Amino acid sequence: MHPNHDQPTYSDNDIQNAGQPPEPKPLAPTPVVHDYLHPIQDKPKHAYHPKRMMIVLSSIVAVSLIAVAIMLIYALSPTQQNKKTNGSDQSNKSTPQKDALTAKQTVKNVAVYFKGQEKPKSPITRPVMAPGKAFYTVIPDVPPLVGIAGPVSADKSDMQLESILKAMDYDKFAKKVREDGANNTNYLADLTRDDVICQVQVIKQKDVNAEHWTELRCLDMGTYAEYAETQQPLAALYTPLTASSVQYGFVGKPMTKPSQTDGYTHAELPVSTVIDNTMTSSNRLALFYQSPDKLWRYFTDRDSNLTVECEQYDTPNLKTAYANETCRRVKTGASETIIPPKKR
Repeated sequence: MHPNHDQPTYSDNDIQNAGQPPEPKPLAPTPVVHDYLHPIQDKPKHAYHPKRMMIVLSSIVAVSLIAVAIMLIYALSPTQQNKKTNGSDQSNKSTPQKDALTAKQTVKNVAVYFKGQEKPKSPITRPVMAPGKAFYTVIPDVPPLVGIAGPVSADKSDMQLESILKAMDYDKFAKKVREDGANNTNYLADLTRDDVICQVQVIKQKDVNAEHWTELRCLDMGTYAEYAETQQPLAALYTPLTASSVQYGFVGKPMTKPSQTDGYTHAELPVSTVIDNTMTSSNRLALFYQSPDKLWRYFTDRDSNLTVECEQYDTPNLKTAYANETCRRVKTGASETIIPPKKR
């Protein structure tokens, strides 16, 4: 047969895609139309609201306070307190405590190394604050002392002093050197514990080859407490002590004597300011008097070498209490006798 030139011809692709719908023709892009009368609005921004922010902050603060309160309640609960107590008890147990000691035992311990055969000749000069007192006490008396003393050759003096100090250090005494003994001068040191107060002193002569007088003197804290009790009634009336932050010390026991006026009594008590555990003066006396009502009153301070100024006896009660005593005029320095007021 002859080919029919009127029939269409097909390619391989046409044959493979036979029976499938024809691919759609791409659409022409839609033209962009700008609506200048209705412009596109920007996205709204978040507005700041003070009230809302305050509410948020208040909520945060409230939650924080509640959390702190819960922590405090937990920390202060009995269980936690017991834990802390147990912990502190354990720490105390691990800290070595000083064994109780007396002045007598202290001297006995030192006597192993120091063979002095005599007794101390000088009192302890250090002021000591007895338990429960607001003032210092100095005991000027030698008899209450417990000690050991004696001469030591100059060439062995340093070695002897060192052995005494080592024995005191072994018994856990705190040392404060007051005079270092350099250049052939005297040596003086305070040695203190809560229960015993001591001083060690080495007195040297001008002759460098002469013997050194060496002594250890001690007192129990209980002895200071006894002296402080005798000072307490007058110390409580001492105006400078109660009216300022300055520290004061009293020396010995009050010295009393009857007034020349019936029913009155005088008392004097050496007093000094205390700085760095040292009495700053040694000639100041605090004066007190007792009236017929048995009450004590503080009068004034005076120098132990001078009488009180006449101008200070400015009340009938003082003139009565100190009648016929001698006073001193400020302007002239002349001595006068205090005249009691006339009885009505």
